[in-house]
Amino acid sequence: MNPEELKWKHFVNEDTDIPTPWEKEDYDKMDYKWQKKRKALNSNIAELKKYSASTAAIIEAEEDYVKRDREQATNKDDYLTKSKYKNIVGAFEGAGYSAKDMYRPMLDCIMFSQGDKPFCKVCEERIKKVINYYTE
Repeated sequence: MNPEELKWKHFVNEDTDIPTPWEKEDYDKMDYKWQKKRKALNSNIAELKKYSASTAAIIEAEEDYVKRDREQATNKDDYLTKSKYKNIVGAFEGAGYSAKDMYRPMLDCIMFSQGDKPFCKVCEERIKKVINYYTE
């Protein structure tokens, strides 16, 4: 992790540690717990469909999944919003569907935890460059 080699180094303050520490262990515990629950919910929905359960039962299971998924997104948003690294650009471990050895520029962004938020300023800059490339 060489700060001079970060693609987004122009956004990083010189006093920001690279890699940038964050509350990853606690976040991962919360996320792994949800992944286990999500897998069980999806398995239940698949079983209902496989064995031709009533449409009402399938819809109820799907709506329960959506409700719990939204709750989890809110929990993630709440957790990340409380971090002291909330609006810092750095190199946060956990990116590209990998919990280790890949880094993202900001603690949170719609590209990381989805939920109700905008793209981070690094993603926004890249999106603008791509749009400009195709429209200019």
